[in-house]
Amino acid sequence: MNISFEPSYEIDEYDLEKPDEIEYHFYGSSAFDWIADVDFQEVYKYLSDRTPKGSSFQMFFVPIHIKIGYKIRDHAPQGVGAHWLGTYYVDK
Repeated sequence: MNISFEPSYEIDEYDLEKPDEIEYHFYGSSAFDWIADVDFQEVYKYLSDRTPKGSSFQMFFVPIHIKIGYKIRDHAPQGVGAHWLGTYYVDK
């Protein structure tokens, strides 16, 4: 799978005083681990490498900046308009 998204900001340069810079990130989780990053491939690779065979992980598109906090319930972002991208099963 090769999906590309190009953020127009650097994570380390985000300023909470300038909300116009808010864009998005990806959140992935399994029963064993979680990760958030602006790079879809990084989230996918991280979880596919660390999720045990026979298990699965979920990924979400979250339309807010990665440095803004939100609640997670049942391994999913809550109250931020997140879009579920799918459940991925590990067969390795």
